[in-house]
Amino acid sequence: MNLEKRKEAFVKCGLFITRHFNGNYEEKEKSLHQGLTQLIEGALIYNGWFIKIFVE
Repeated sequence: MNLEKRKEAFVKCGLFITRHFNGNYEEKEKSLHQGLTQLIEGALIYNGWFIKIFVE
């Protein structure tokens, strides 16, 4: 993967995270957003130092 492709991947990742926390899900990404939500909830359960406000 060259530098340009890495930059593009980080931009796409950032846009996905922004859509996730704004609630603007794209239909094709719905399962990914559900998985991220479950991951965050799991972190809250298993790590007492991890709180939701740190993510949002």
